[in-house]
Amino acid sequence: MPHRLFSRFLEGGAALALLSLAAGAVAQTPAPDRFNLFVQPTPPPAASPTPTPAGTGYTPPKVLKQSPITYPILANLNRIEGIVGVRFAIDENGAVKDATVYRPSHSVLLDSVVRSRGFLSWTFVPATLNGRPIPSTLDKEIEFRLDPAEQRQFALKRLAAPIGIPDPPYPPEALAIHPHPGGDCTIGVFWTETGSGLVDIINLLKGSGSPTLDHAALLFAYENWHIDPKQIKDPKEQYTRVLTFTPPADDTGTGTVTSSTPPPLASAAPTPAPTTTPATTPKKRGH
Repeated sequence: MPHRLFSRFLEGGAALALLSLAAGAVAQTPAPDRFNLFVQPTPPPAASPTPTPAGTGYTPPKVLKQSPITYPILANLNRIEGIVGVRFAIDENGAVKDATVYRPSHSVLLDSVVRSRGFLSWTFVPATLNGRPIPSTLDKEIEFRLDPAEQRQFALKRLAAPIGIPDPPYPPEALAIHPHPGGDCTIGVFWTETGSGLVDIINLLKGSGSPTLDHAALLFAYENWHIDPKQIKDPKEQYTRVLTFTPPADDTGTGTVTSSTPPPLASAAPTPAPTTTPATTPKKRGH
């Protein structure tokens, strides 16, 4: 799924200006109606900026090596954008001791990229005070933006998909994992209300235990599931499907995937009304 990912450092006096602009950008991003599972209705207030040591001998930390930032698959497929403010706690050796969200986005899916602690592998040139390395903090914005032009091309590709809900193939990338993963994952989708019969919102209701299988299932369903709009009785009703991934018995096989309808949720048995036994007063014995 096409996307762009931007980041900006916040240093010195420009930090507050950038924070104000970023906060405005997030506020202008509308939260889709049915993203209740993913959206924080009232984000917590932003943390206060971390003070920097006084004096002219202070040099802030700088990025030495950073790992790629992965756009969360569900946020990507559901077209969720936003800006996450990340605060790095850096020791005197330039290693990241902690990475926290100091200003959350409108989406917990985007914030989870930081909360998954994937930033701990970054390394920095440590801050110095009068030439001596010291522990420090650094604020950075991670901006998640989808590319509109590529999104339109992707939408045309999806419209060309034939009517039907096919089963995905066993993902080739899973064949490179030993032992080959297998399991069931449950996917839920809402169909578009525009009459196209395409997937509008997609959810991973139950994971298979393998991120590789779950990622492949979500992407395939989003790209290839296409139903006759006349079959959509209620666009607010979620369509669910269980995909069962069976790994190959050996390295010469390709694996299989089958689908089924999940069983209905068992309704709780009615609780019987409590029975009340009237209290009896013991009779006194006669004298």
